[in-house]
Amino acid sequence: MQQYYDITLKSILKALPRKFMKILTGFETAKFLDVQFPEIKYRQPDLLLELPDNSIFHVEMQAQNDKDMDCRELGYLHLIYCEYRAPVHQLVLYVGDGKLNMQNEINMPGLHFKYKIIDIRDIDCRELLESDDPANNVLSILCNTELHSTA
Repeated sequence: MQQYYDITLKSILKALPRKFMKILTGFETAKFLDVQFPEIKYRQPDLLLELPDNSIFHVEMQAQNDKDMDCRELGYLHLIYCEYRAPVHQLVLYVGDGKLNMQNEINMPGLHFKYKIIDIRDIDCRELLESDDPANNVLSILCNTELHSTA
């Protein structure tokens, strides 16, 4: 029965009744976009961690600038949040050669979405170099290797 109501209301709204449209949108006219979004994707986050505070930490490693990174991260946020129902922290770790120039937010009426982007070269590697863990030492190669003196 619910589907019957959905179909009926959708057909009425497709006729774009002016007064109702004005109430909903603030405009009397609009262009109807008849679109479907068929999509079958296999999505696997690069790194997903559950933190001690029960929040989720999501890391994507990116070797090149991607003009659609903001939409990709929003898609991941949707999937991760709906699965775990916990706060999600997102980080894009840029490891590319070129200058980082990706957007890290979507800001529009009804939605302000933002995530963190770090260029690995902006990380001071001194702590990694001083570590006894060889994995930290290897990662230091990608970071800022210029040791800044405080003199």
